[in-house]
Order: sequence, then C-alpha cells, then structure tokens
Amino acid sequence: MTVFIRLVTVAAAASLGAGAVATDSYTTDFESGADNWIAYAGSALEPTGGNPDGHIHTVFSDFGITYRNNTNPNFVMDYSAFDSVTFSIDVKVESIGSFGLFNPRPWVIELRDYDNPPAGYNYVSVWHEFMWLPGTGLPWTTFDVTIDDPSAVDLPAGWGGDGASDLA
Repeated sequence: MTVFIRLVTVAAAASLGAGAVATDSYTTDFESGADNWIAYAGSALEPTGGNPDGHIHTVFSDFGITYRNNTNPNFVMDYSAFDSVTFSIDVKVESIGSFGLFNPRPWVIELRDYDNPPAGYNYVSVWHEFMWLPGTGLPWTTFDVTIDDPSAVDLPAGWGGDGASDLA
C-alpha cells in the first residue's frame, strides 16, 4: 500500500452577529514537520515529491492506514463552539494492495471524543466516508466535508456514529 497525505485543514466559522462571520483556519502542510500527526510504521515525512513538496508517504502491507492527531489543539477541540466546520485532506494513491492484487479501500474521516464515553466504550465518534480509494492511480485529490451545525444532536447527512445506542 502506498498512500500520500499532503494537506490537512480545518476551517471553522462562527457568527459575530449582524451578519458578520469570523473564520479560523489551520493547515498542516508538512513543510515544517509532522505537526503532531501520527501514522503507522512504514510512514515517513518527506520534504519533496508532494504537491508541491512536504507530505507523509506511507508504505504499509496490511488492510488499513490510520493517520491521527490527538495532541495539536488546532485539530483537537470542541467543534460545537462553531457554526460550521470544514475538514479538508489531500490524498494521492500509488497502489493499495498486496500479492499483486490491487484493492480499493474506504477513505474515511473520524472524529473521536474520549472525554465522556458511555459505559463499555473507550470513546464515541462520528465518521464520514469520502469515497472508496481506487487500488491504483489516484492523483493528488482534495477531499473535504462540512458540518453545517457541529452542536446539532442529529448527525449530518452522510455521517455515521459509533460508541452509543439510541434505544428510543
């Protein structure tokens, strides 16, 4: 499996009243380091070859790759304080597979909350599937998704959740 991650951005907007909106945006471009992003063994921060340069390049022989950031306060925060939040990630796939077989895999963003999980759970989470990545040959592609109301009780269209049950 050879996958590249180039940019990871979170942009949050909040109303200021009288129609004004403030937008905060933070991007990791991997030009100055990993910015607290962690990937599986087999991943390396590379200064060139990205789009345009810095990126995480992962070569991993298994069924899935996880990139996570659980310490950078620009990504780890209470998003319900904002009116909307957009997540954007650039990805390139050279190949996904093993033993000469190329296998598409789902490309998913998952937001986890470890603060107050219900009994029997380590966390609760919400997730959104962008698409199934092809087994070979995806050029640099930007995937983004917006949560229009991060404080809503119901999940946005296209999102799923884990870590709790709705018995109603």
